Amino acid sequence: MILSGPEPQRSILEQKLLEQAMALTDRHFTFVQGKTQGMEHHFVAENVEVVSYLTSRHLNELLLSCQVVVCRSGYSSLMDLAALGNKAILIPTPGQTEQEYLADYFADQGVFVAQRQEEIDLEKGLEAIFSTTGFVQGQLEVIHFKAILEEWLSGQ
Repeated sequence: MILSGPEPQRSILEQKLLEQAMALTDRHFTFVQGKTQGMEHHFVAENVEVVSYLTSRHLNELLLSCQVVVCRSGYSSLMDLAALGNKAILIPTPGQTEQEYLADYFADQGVFVAQRQEEIDLEKGLEAIFSTTGFVQGQLEVIHFKAILEEWLSGQ
């Protein structure tokens, strides 16, 4: 789980996901909080690890080792997913219409699962992930996202 976005939305997302992750004891979850004030690392449950932040290298290693990423649907997150080829559950930041658009666009294409923050169901999202394709590594160029965003902007 890569947590980001402005407060209080980042903390609201973290709390909702933590509660649900702790109930899914047959799976392991690592939460990267995106808090750079100080390095903290602990387990909140046997299956849920929390780290305040990771260096780029360590974050890359984590992303390469995980089966599913849960993150916002911002441009940089999508670029990371395109580069790494992970499957993902996208949760747009409430009120960020470009993130909502991108999450819906890629969910409609069968690439990712999209869920709204107020309706998160982690278990259902993880079940649905198997019917998605994710990005195939190297399949998309950065220019591909530019066209999608330009299409969205023209409709505003």
